[in-house]
Amino acid sequence: MLQVEHPALDPLVEMRACRPLRVGDIDCIEVRTFSFAARIGRQDPGSELGARFSIPFAVAALLVLGSAGYESFQDDTRGNEDVRNLARRVQVREELSYTRVSMAISKSPLLAR
Repeated sequence: MLQVEHPALDPLVEMRACRPLRVGDIDCIEVRTFSFAARIGRQDPGSELGARFSIPFAVAALLVLGSAGYESFQDDTRGNEDVRNLARRVQVREELSYTRVSMAISKSPLLAR
């Protein structure tokens, strides 16, 4: 069973299990998420760390390679033209309701002594 760390990938894993997705048929993918996640991650990351924080790159790697695991963020994958081309078609937008929830969850009580 494929395990993914980013919530944006889970629906894609489920869709791929139900029906094949042809990458060439995809014009655009829109991911809606909370504000911080929408602000980080470039479509064309320049490093392994940048790729790991890039929703567009992770989405593209999953769809093109069938995986968004460790090997998907290495130099040779970042140079894969099919992954790079699809990543350019992934748009990440803030969903205000998700931001509100993430802000409420992230507020932790602080106890200073």
